[in-house]
This record gives sequence, C-alpha cells and structure tokens, in this order.
Amino acid sequence: MPDCEELLRLAYLRIKELEENEIAFPLRLWLALEDILDKDTGFYHPDYFALRVYDIDAEINRVITISPQTLICIIADTNSDYKGNTRRKKLLFVKDDSAESGKNIKAYTLNNNKLNFEKLRKGIDPLSHFLHLTSKSAIANVKYYDLSKNNELRINLKGEIPDGIKRIPISNSKANDNIVDDFNKSKEAYDYSILLQKKVLGYKYYIGIDG
Repeated sequence: MPDCEELLRLAYLRIKELEENEIAFPLRLWLALEDILDKDTGFYHPDYFALRVYDIDAEINRVITISPQTLICIIADTNSDYKGNTRRKKLLFVKDDSAESGKNIKAYTLNNNKLNFEKLRKGIDPLSHFLHLTSKSAIANVKYYDLSKNNELRINLKGEIPDGIKRIPISNSKANDNIVDDFNKSKEAYDYSILLQKKVLGYKYYIGIDG
C-alpha cells in the first residue's frame, strides 16, 4: 500500500503547482493578447503622413499630419475657378471628432503636381489597410464607405456630411472589376481586424490586469 504521508506530500506539491500556474496564467494570457495586436501594429497604430495644405475652414496654409485611419477620402477639386489639370488640385476630407466647433469633418485643399492620387495613397497608407483608388481621381477609405449593389460607394458616417463625398461612383466597365474586388477584400480584412481588436480588448478587460 502506498505511503499515505508520501501521497499527501505529492498532493500538496501538486496543489501548490496548480496555484502558482493559476496566478501566472492571467499574466501569460495578457502578454499573449498584447502580442497578437503588436504583430499588426501597422493597422492599429499606423504612422502619420505630413502634407502642406490649405485649411478651408481656417483659410490658411498649414502643414497637417494625416493618419490613414482618419482620412475619409480624397477627390479631385473641379471648381470652375481653377484652370488646367483638375487632378492636380485635390480635396482632402478628414474625420476630426475633437473639433471645438462640433464639425467633425475637416476639409483641406492640396495643390501639388508631384503627388498624384496613387502616390498619395501609397504615402498615407503604405500597407493598404484603409485607402483604395476608386478611379484615377478619387481615393476612399474602407472604414467610412460601403459598396452598394450598383457599384457606388456610400458613406456610412452620420451627421453633417459634405454633398461631394456622400457617394463616390465606380464605373461599371470591366476594367474596374478589380477595384470592386479589391475594395471588398479590404473591407472584409478591415472588419476582421476590428473584430479581433474588440475581442482581444474584451478578454484583457475580463482578465483585469493593468497594462
């Protein structure tokens, strides 16, 4: 018959081991969850891109830094008072929830013939997580737009929205089939990343460790 004292000693050691593991497990899980988000830091914490623009509301020239997360879209400025290549002069619309005026969309004009729409997209969003060319003269953010059945992007923001950005058309030509496919894939990837972030943060909140 096994030695009772030895069995009790082994049981005590096992209990202590389980207790130690139970204490360490939340911390290990916390670190694992942190690592999940850190591996895609380019999505959750993208770099900023600096541009010299004209601030339409303040009526001044200034340098701004833009995150691909907050850039709603870029479209060509086709105002009749501008002559020449309208693709050179562009309108940028940025989400700004901190605006004191309560106006949460800021508008800027960019007049730079060295930065076409493709260069702007690559500069602001080099990893292509958010921004997509919908034509040669328009960039849209998958975060703020949904694709309708008639190949038209419709903004999903509420409140006061400039008319020119509520809808961004995509032509029905076969040449633009890739634009639609790429937009759908990026939208799906964006939705997945946001869902993953919410789940990770939810687990971290449940664990209750201050990081």
